[in-house]
Amino acid sequence: MRVTFSLIGIICLSVFSTFLFYENYHIKIELREIESRTLLMNETILTLQEKVKIANNRIIELNDTLSSALRSMNRLKEDTTLLMEEVKELRNSTAELKRNLNELSIALSQFNSNVIELRNMIENISIAVNSVYEYLNKVDSDIAVTINWLKNMTNELSVIADILYGRAHMSPLVLIKEPTVEIRELVSRSVGNEPILDALSKLSEVVYEKVRYTRDPSIAPVLIEHSEITLKYMRILLPRYVSQIVSTRDVLRTPTETLVLHKGDCDDYSILYLSAADCYLDVNMKKHAVVQVIYVGRDLRGTYYGHAIVIGVVSNDSAQLWFLADPTWRGYFTYASGPKSEGFDLMLECILTYMKDNEITYFAPRKALTYNCIDYITSLWELYQTIVSILNKNSV
Repeated sequence: MRVTFSLIGIICLSVFSTFLFYENYHIKIELREIESRTLLMNETILTLQEKVKIANNRIIELNDTLSSALRSMNRLKEDTTLLMEEVKELRNSTAELKRNLNELSIALSQFNSNVIELRNMIENISIAVNSVYEYLNKVDSDIAVTINWLKNMTNELSVIADILYGRAHMSPLVLIKEPTVEIRELVSRSVGNEPILDALSKLSEVVYEKVRYTRDPSIAPVLIEHSEITLKYMRILLPRYVSQIVSTRDVLRTPTETLVLHKGDCDDYSILYLSAADCYLDVNMKKHAVVQVIYVGRDLRGTYYGHAIVIGVVSNDSAQLWFLADPTWRGYFTYASGPKSEGFDLMLECILTYMKDNEITYFAPRKALTYNCIDYITSLWELYQTIVSILNKNSV
């Protein structure tokens, strides 16, 4: 029994061992398959991971693309908004253009009406011109006579203008419109705002350089009515003039005329200097008086003559500057300054210096001319009083 049980046990054990071996074999085979599958799955997982990475990258690219597309859409939206505003403005402009075109159409209609009226007016003017032309044909002979008359008048006036251009008998009228722009420009260009003594002395030299000494004529022409010319169709009487020579006395030019003509005698030299010096002192706001003095003089040979110079004074509260200029004699200039109480002595000092420098043995003033004023004087004291009187009037 024991052997039987042992045998049975051995058999059972063998069967069980065989079963176990078989199962183990199957398990190994399954494990190998599992390992193979596991490797395959790992490869698949790696492949899937790669694909996932690729998918992620594509998703990122897609996100970027979508973001870019969204931005583009936003810009497009903004552009669309601006375009809508521009379209709106264009509509408004179109409406305004339409209104302007309507107004232009109305204006053109009015212009057309005006053109028609103008056309009618031109037709009327044409008729009037034709009438005038016919009338002018009738008075052609009168026009020819008038032209000849004007030629004769022009010739006669030219003769007078050549001799008497700008001249007037000695009076303050020669200074009534002075200083003109030409005189002011001469002063500004020559001395500007230079110190008083330098400026007054230089102006005498400038006048001497600008003017050529020319004597006054002893005779001059005047126009005298001779007869009349009748214009038949115009019913006009034209006086016929002829020039006649008459004797003249000493005459003066205005300062501006002397400057423009560049000629004159001592009267013209001194009046031009008077105007320029007065202008300079006015511009520099100095209390002053400037006069042209005509005097009778005598030279070393005992010869008497008449001559014109300029004497002036610049004054303040306590002192005076007296000066004497003779631009005719190479721009001569002298001065004396001192207390106001010694004004007469200062004027005499200027005159005595002038007489010494120019070898004058006798000096007698006769006339003093300045703006709107001419005085006939007989002594140096009267000359001084005249200048002081003008100085006081200018200071008021």
